[in-house]
Amino acid sequence: MRFANRSVAVAAFAATLALVPATLLAQDGTPEADKTPVARIPPPEECLVDARSVDDIFALIESSSAEADPEATREPLPAPLGEPASPEVAQALEATARELISCLNAGNIPRATSLFADSAVGPVFGPAPSDPDAARAALEAEPEPLPSERQTRLLAVADPSILDDGRAAAFVIINDPLNLPRGPEALLLTFVEEGDRWLIDGLIDFSIVPDAPAGTPTGTPAP
Repeated sequence: MRFANRSVAVAAFAATLALVPATLLAQDGTPEADKTPVARIPPPEECLVDARSVDDIFALIESSSAEADPEATREPLPAPLGEPASPEVAQALEATARELISCLNAGNIPRATSLFADSAVGPVFGPAPSDPDAARAALEAEPEPLPSERQTRLLAVADPSILDDGRAAAFVIINDPLNLPRGPEALLLTFVEEGDRWLIDGLIDFSIVPDAPAGTPTGTPAP
């Protein structure tokens, strides 16, 4: 799935890809990608976090939609992001990212939202649905894991950092076969420490779109 909060900052995206071995990216964009080791596909069985209640999810999304300011602009993140995270924090960030992918592969959105801070649920999973009854029924239904060939791969968690305000950040490189064109996709996740784990409190999606061949129309055809 693609998340609601995204960005298309080309320079930052190029810097992100520089953190990942070129051989890894090249292999995952070829037919050989189908031979990706299972270890790189977080299985649904690893989605163990307690699920949020559907009422809680709706309340957070509706609150975020009501407070949204279309004129507001986000504060830019510093570059470089911050000081390198300790091995223990880096491991914790990777664990959260991996369980998020596991929950998405499990089709379990209530559990996936539990890996986000309250303030991030609305911006990431919103806006409020146009058909609340259908959305509620979907969230309350028994989750159905995606077929193995459609599950998202986790390629790398790179550059885990501690920001000046105490949050953490990391680049998460994935390959979601449901999103075209095929190829690696970079997410910048920020985290806040709550209790004994790090929860996601922000997400920027850097989508890969290949250059169009010369002469390819880029606009929308007139009716």
